[in-house]
Amino acid sequence: MRIDSSFFQSLFKPITEKIISLIKGVLSRKEVSRVSTLLLVGGSSNYHIIRDAIVHEITNPCVIVPEEADLSILKGSVLFGHKQDYICSRVMQFSYGVGEILDPENLDKKQPLASPKPNKCRIIFSKIIERDQVVETGQKFPTRHSIVDAEQKELKLKLYASTKKSPTYTDEENCFFIGTV
Repeated sequence: MRIDSSFFQSLFKPITEKIISLIKGVLSRKEVSRVSTLLLVGGSSNYHIIRDAIVHEITNPCVIVPEEADLSILKGSVLFGHKQDYICSRVMQFSYGVGEILDPENLDKKQPLASPKPNKCRIIFSKIIERDQVVETGQKFPTRHSIVDAEQKELKLKLYASTKKSPTYTDEENCFFIGTV
């Protein structure tokens, strides 16, 4: 069977354009303005059609494709597991927070609702970490939460993430539930 190379390349065009658009979008953010080198790793970096298009389109910062680029993520994970100071910080992809039912009369004072009626209130996204924030490895984010009544024996916090920097409510379009602690 014989396939024309231009047809084969056209199969990769939509995904290649999306990858390049995503990379350019990330590089346009001020938080990464000092990035001087971009490592192209993972499975897609093995496809010369995608790799060559990225190297051609992204001229600043310098794009490097390491040997065994498809294994680089795995090797990096193993190294990080053994030596966590290899990565000193990262820029957060999401805002993270907990859901809180607050008294609608005292939202500005962040007062917990005396007797929660979740059906009548929207749950507030109480932000802990903001999207695009630089977070150091091992950095802690202390927060304070209150129990609703004196008989309460445990405090469960519902964790949420959002693609927005400062979401207001947990039911907004860009928010999603992560889990409970």
